[in-house]
Amino acid sequence: MVDIFGMDPSWFPPTDRPIRLGGRYVLAANAIPIATLLLPHGYLRHSLAIPALLWIPYSLRQYTTGQTEEDYLTAINVCMALGKYIDFCILRTSEHACRRVAPDGSLETLQEITTLTLWQKLRWNFDLFTTMRGIGWNWRVKNVEEVARDIPRSRFILVQIFRVIYCFAFLDVYEWCIRRTSFGDGTRPIPDFFSVSLVQQILFAWAGALHSGFTMAFGYYFLAAITVMTGLSHPQSWPPMFGSFTQKGYTMRKVWGYCWHQFLRRTFETANSGITGLLRIKKGTLASRYLQLYAAFFVSALIHHVGSLNMPYCSMVWYQFLFFMMQPVAITVEDVVIIVANKVGLRESWITRIVGYAWVGCVLSFTLRYVIKAFVEAGLGDARHPFVARFCIMDRVYG
Repeated sequence: MVDIFGMDPSWFPPTDRPIRLGGRYVLAANAIPIATLLLPHGYLRHSLAIPALLWIPYSLRQYTTGQTEEDYLTAINVCMALGKYIDFCILRTSEHACRRVAPDGSLETLQEITTLTLWQKLRWNFDLFTTMRGIGWNWRVKNVEEVARDIPRSRFILVQIFRVIYCFAFLDVYEWCIRRTSFGDGTRPIPDFFSVSLVQQILFAWAGALHSGFTMAFGYYFLAAITVMTGLSHPQSWPPMFGSFTQKGYTMRKVWGYCWHQFLRRTFETANSGITGLLRIKKGTLASRYLQLYAAFFVSALIHHVGSLNMPYCSMVWYQFLFFMMQPVAITVEDVVIIVANKVGLRESWITRIVGYAWVGCVLSFTLRYVIKAFVEAGLGDARHPFVARFCIMDRVYG
């Protein structure tokens, strides 16, 4: 039976799948490309990697981790790993297209790559497949802040530890509070999110969005502190996860293009390049600009939809998709207003920025409700960060 939005529930796994750890699939999806990249480019490399990589999503859907949020994230992480293999191993020869950047700005040569020892090449492969934003590579994505070259290692580590602490504090307070609401106290059936007042919806939406951001930041800054502390990496490998919302978050285009984490920008750029090339749309034109805008959010929606396909069917799939596709519409409206304002002689000032911040606040207050509605519908309202759940302070103090 097809629901009114055209999403067939038969595409989704049943509720009675056997339990199996999901981490092994994410590990395999990354380890297989890293290992097979040791082989010469060509038939042998692909004949070993592709069948194994295709088996992973098939097997993944036969099992559940027992935690809905882990099923969701596992599928997304596997999807992103497969996308990287397509990008670096099928669409191009990584040894020819990808170069590490030395501290002085020079690029390594093809000869240097081909003469790497087995261990050095394995490390090269690992670095390539584990960087999301191309930090230290010639394909570093745009709009990611730099870490000062002269920052003391000890100071960098202390900053990351401080960030980890305030991320933990927010997650602890939020998860304690949400479990005392009807959306996180285990009440079944879960109340309709849109049945509460609009003010409550907005408060829940912003709190949930911050929870998502702080969850990602917690893991990122924790790894940054550990790897720099142990000498496995240097501070410049770990630029801030997010751009400054207070300095640049006054338009929706800047929020998504500068302030958000940019982990998927390479994926969007690769997809957009293929789409514009397929449609023979010239780069730099208005058509190219907006095709890439809508395609980027559509690809993002599809990646997150992959997570939904590893969960039993619910209306989450519609609300999540709707949230992502609202964003380019808001950016388009914003662009039109800016163009008209420039034509009548209005220039950027502190007043226009205040209006911009208000606009961004209104857009996100409206649209975030849909993504939080999606998570609530999927039973993720009470999802807890495993580290915070284990070492929670609020539960110990307030019960």
